[in-house]
Amino acid sequence: MILRRQFYRLRGLVRYSIDSCRERFARVHPAPIFVLGNQKSGTSAIASLLALAAKLSYTQDFFVKSDISQVASYHDGALSLEAIVSANKRAFSAEIIKDPDLTFFVDDLLRVFPESRFVFIVRDPRQNIRSILNRLEIPGTATSLADHPQVLRKNPGWTHVVRGLAPTIQGSNHIEILAERWNLAVSLFERYKDRVQYLRYEDFNDNKVDAIERLCQSLELPLNGEYRHMLDHEFQPKGKRGAQLTEFFGEENLSLIGATCGQGMQRHGYN
Repeated sequence: MILRRQFYRLRGLVRYSIDSCRERFARVHPAPIFVLGNQKSGTSAIASLLALAAKLSYTQDFFVKSDISQVASYHDGALSLEAIVSANKRAFSAEIIKDPDLTFFVDDLLRVFPESRFVFIVRDPRQNIRSILNRLEIPGTATSLADHPQVLRKNPGWTHVVRGLAPTIQGSNHIEILAERWNLAVSLFERYKDRVQYLRYEDFNDNKVDAIERLCQSLELPLNGEYRHMLDHEFQPKGKRGAQLTEFFGEENLSLIGATCGQGMQRHGYN
């Protein structure tokens, strides 16, 4: 038993040393492709397949893996994007970078990486919010998080999203906060739509091969990697999809999403 503990301790130290060396000597890519979009909008699947199709290096969700507090520090003004890049050189060394929190850094991403290309994924806010709630095991009909205190204890990396903390988003409850977060993400894309390749998650699902190959073409990427065997791979935990929207949310929450996101839904074809 003692020898086993010593072995695992030594293995952990070796892994830490290797990771530290890789971080120290990594070189930040001057113009990576950023795949942006709200959490649970399909960015993982699309970015992963794009990396496979073009045979490009890829990093994802590094804030959760390294230090999620950096997100709040950035939005509070205590940490610049340059400082975040310096602290995560290995993550920013990849040719394709995907982290939904970077969606709300887009002003500074354009400034710090002026030669980069950007992909923005949008998803019907009703399905987007349902997927977030499924991921956190929060009933769609819940009107307050007070009845589910265990949720954020189990999923601390989601606290800033559901409570509207980083960036600061106002709302009467978590449903309205998530709806306003969707609005903010969409408005950021629309501000820079001339600089961004746009893809609806629903269109990707309708024809994944066509969507990935069109994306490669628009980004001027070579299509030289094998990716079709991964088209139906679950890149993130799959949420429950059985219930109809009204059944899942109830009339009150569904109406709140519609009232909050209605204009954006119309602009993006979600009627």
